[in-house]
Amino acid sequence: MFYSRSVFDPKTFQVFKTPVKVKFGDDSFVEATGTGDVLLQSPTNSTVRLAQALLVPSFKINLISIGKLDKSGYTSAFAKG
Repeated sequence: MFYSRSVFDPKTFQVFKTPVKVKFGDDSFVEATGTGDVLLQSPTNSTVRLAQALLVPSFKINLISIGKLDKSGYTSAFAKG
């Protein structure tokens, strides 16, 4: 989920006719107003395409699902620091 439309690939971005509610584990909701692909640069300078990411303008930061990355064939690594 991303807060800025500017990170979306304009070729894939679509505005929802009606905002979609996204529910979190604490039973709170946010509204997504669109969807599309987001291209990110990895630390190794390869491009990572996050397909069907959601635009959530009320967010102040971006939220990336490690589970969705895994299902898309990407690996994640976390280190101290």
